[in-house]
Amino acid sequence: MNENDVLMLARAVEAVAARHPELRRINGKKVYELLPDIDWDKGKAVIWLMESLGLDRENVRPIYLGDDTTDEDAFRALEHRGVGILVTDESQLTAARYSLKNPTEAEDFLRALSVRVGAVKL
Repeated sequence: MNENDVLMLARAVEAVAARHPELRRINGKKVYELLPDIDWDKGKAVIWLMESLGLDRENVRPIYLGDDTTDEDAFRALEHRGVGILVTDESQLTAARYSLKNPTEAEDFLRALSVRVGAVKL
């Protein structure tokens, strides 16, 4: 996608958002999101999923990996109940407790974690 395409896409998203005031717009990393204008975010979604799946227990520690500013709500929601991991090679303020440099490091981490968890009798 070239710069012209990106500009056209941005204008199209702006036009849709202007025609639909019931939507709110969030700009992320290489993404535009148009969402219902309600009090809902990725942090609330993570908590809802944990509760719905019966995983909001003392012995459950969710791990959330994200690479976008829209993931910060989830990092904050898990501050005292789980682990937030920001995937970026740039230094930035974040609510995530840990960071990985890139998707390859994230994949390596998840592979190592799955081997370790597989070795532990739950």
